[in-house]
Amino acid sequence: MYKQTEGWLFPGRRAGPEISGSLSSQIKKAVESRLGVAFHAQLYRSIAIYLQVKAHGPNGIENGRALIGNRDADTIRRNYAYLADRELTRQA
Repeated sequence: MYKQTEGWLFPGRRAGPEISGSLSSQIKKAVESRLGVAFHAQLYRSIAIYLQVKAHGPNGIENGRALIGNRDADTIRRNYAYLADRELTRQA
C-alpha cells in the first residue's frame, strides 16, 4: 500500500512537491500515449469539474472549484455553469 509521509499530493523525485509545469507535462504525455488523443492541463481541469457536476449536480461546481484549487468562484461559475444546466436538463 502506498503511503505518503511527506504530505504532498504529487511528490517529486527529490524532496518536496512535483513542479507544476513538470506535472502538467507528465499528465499530458501519459494521456496522449495511452489514449492517442491530444490533451492539455485545461482539459484535466474541465474533466474534474464535469465529473463533480455529474456526481453532485449544481453543487458539483463548488466541489470542482475546491478540487482544482481555484480561488475565484465567479470564474468557475462563468466557465462551467453550463455543465450544471446540462446535467439538470438530462435529469429532467
